[in-house]
Amino acid sequence: MRWCTEPVEVSINNTSARAVSRAIIKVLGKGPTPPARKWGTSDMNDLALLTKNMVAYGPGDGAYSHSFEEYIFVEDYLRAIDIYKQAIVEFMNIYK
Repeated sequence: MRWCTEPVEVSINNTSARAVSRAIIKVLGKGPTPPARKWGTSDMNDLALLTKNMVAYGPGDGAYSHSFEEYIFVEDYLRAIDIYKQAIVEFMNIYK
């Protein structure tokens, strides 16, 4: 028997995605890049059983994810931390 992870797709309008988008705008001063489809598996595949209110975000070029060529710049990593912190504020503001 083979084990298979079910694919997951979430709305770009869910609260988490909106909070991250707002945070990107506030921290970087420009809108986020268009959303990308991630074809691999992640924790999102399993967590989708509990909620579809989630988003994947992080620094780096997704084309190189989990490859020997994968890299991130320190500046991008530090900006991502600021975006995550602001995303928490934005998420809480949406629920006020």
